[in-house]
Amino acid sequence: MGVYEDMTGLADELQKGTFSVRTEIKAFPSGEVWLDVHYAGRLFLIVYLRREQCFGVDEYIRERDGIGTDFHFSFQDFESAKAKLLSLLDEAQSAAALAGKSGFGEQTPVGTVHGADGNRAVSSQ
Repeated sequence: MGVYEDMTGLADELQKGTFSVRTEIKAFPSGEVWLDVHYAGRLFLIVYLRREQCFGVDEYIRERDGIGTDFHFSFQDFESAKAKLLSLLDEAQSAAALAGKSGFGEQTPVGTVHGADGNRAVSSQ
């Protein structure tokens, strides 16, 4: 299975799982693949960096990160990167529960997956 298929499978798994998430996949001609995971008002990323041949995982915090491609966690394989993303989401879920939030609150979670050509969109509720 390729990186794009792994990321699409993860997006589908997250949308059907215990997290109320919204996901978006972006594939670039360079071979990079970005999966954005929106949960509880926060943005988490898992990214395949083709040139470095590794996966980056992090939570995006505008004040800290700005725009860039630096990640706090990097992994050589998809399964390790996926496990880290899931642990970050578990931590966010615990923090949201303590704060009295759940997922998107009153919003209905909708996931959108965009193909490499930008034309494919899949929504699930």
